[in-house]
Amino acid sequence: MHEANVFGLQFSTSKQALSSILQLSRYLESKTLLVDPRFISLIQDVQAHFIGDKQLRIGEENLNDILESNSVMMAFFDRDGLDILNLLKSHNLLWKKFTDQSFEVIIDGISHRLIPFSLSKSEDYIEFILRKVKRIIPKVENESFVGPVDWIRFVWTLQRSRFISCEKAFAARYRQTYPQFFSGKPRIQNGIILTLQRFRNWAIKRGMTPMLHAGTLLGWYRECGIITYTHDIDFTVFIEEHYDKFPDDVMNSSFIELSLRFNKPEDLLEYKVYIENGIPMDIFFLYHDQNSSWIGGLSGVTKFIYPLINRTCATDLLGYLMYVPCNALDVITSDYSKNWSEPLHSSRYFWNESPSNILGAGTVPPEERAESFIQYNSVKNKKANEKKSNPPIKRMTSQRAEHYKTSNVSQRLMNT
Repeated sequence: MHEANVFGLQFSTSKQALSSILQLSRYLESKTLLVDPRFISLIQDVQAHFIGDKQLRIGEENLNDILESNSVMMAFFDRDGLDILNLLKSHNLLWKKFTDQSFEVIIDGISHRLIPFSLSKSEDYIEFILRKVKRIIPKVENESFVGPVDWIRFVWTLQRSRFISCEKAFAARYRQTYPQFFSGKPRIQNGIILTLQRFRNWAIKRGMTPMLHAGTLLGWYRECGIITYTHDIDFTVFIEEHYDKFPDDVMNSSFIELSLRFNKPEDLLEYKVYIENGIPMDIFFLYHDQNSSWIGGLSGVTKFIYPLINRTCATDLLGYLMYVPCNALDVITSDYSKNWSEPLHSSRYFWNESPSNILGAGTVPPEERAESFIQYNSVKNKKANEKKSNPPIKRMTSQRAEHYKTSNVSQRLMNT
């Protein structure tokens, strides 16, 4: 009998592992999901070379630190918990239930850990506990034995699933201490979270990790929401995740309007966009060396220095999954010092003076200014004018039909 090693798990054969998974699924009437990426190659023909990659991408947590070393990871939705229990009993299986409501089931000498998945109230994400660590991931798209439809995306989210919470107790005290900030209508309504969810999914689809940043990160941590007097939204993304077609993808999206680009991808890159109701949103790209991370400042060569940000965690903001640096408090303290717990109205906050971590980084040479500051409205208008100067080839002889076609082209250009 040949022994097989599946990313650290020892079995008599790979077929034995697959056989036990299939057998357990039949016993439990397909109420379980296989969510262990170490077994992808046994179930589907998926290119999963990255799963055993010792060189982690920035922001990722090692799968060996997430998964149990000697058990096959499977899951069930908590609504099926009682059915799972009854089926385990009816088939006289060797099983054990833990305080976190998970089960260990032994079949053919192989341990299977069945983890309960709980769907959030907003149905945006799934929460679960694995090795005593609470985790959340975007909702799994498939509820069948074969597991997630998109294994690559599932692994991506699993490696960024470690949950950290906002300061709920502090947020309650903060509201009591400063009621004046919560009595009126906030500048940005909570409904904006649906647009932020849409941006999150849009970014993930493109291999980007959108992390809450600056005042948006502070509002989440301090108030478990969006600061009532803030006027914009801030995200940061690892520069390793930037790609050349990013501005084109933004301009082609239906819910983001690209406005400005500051600096170049080589250093201090930032984009300013507008989302729902004309709300400004800044997308900063995060650079790093071995000891620290930094972003650029608006309209000039300015650096904001942070402790090294190299691990991404997941959190809940207004009922929806968002990503934050795992060392969120250190990042917040870098921006706002130890006074982060006290309100500072936007009218008294100046981005180029107030932060405690600001550092000048020289000036942009005159010959580079055109590439370091781009207004995309002018770029869009230029492209539109170029298209207008090259009218569409006539395919219909009807004057009315040609007018209708040209009008549609103009309308599409306006909506680009």
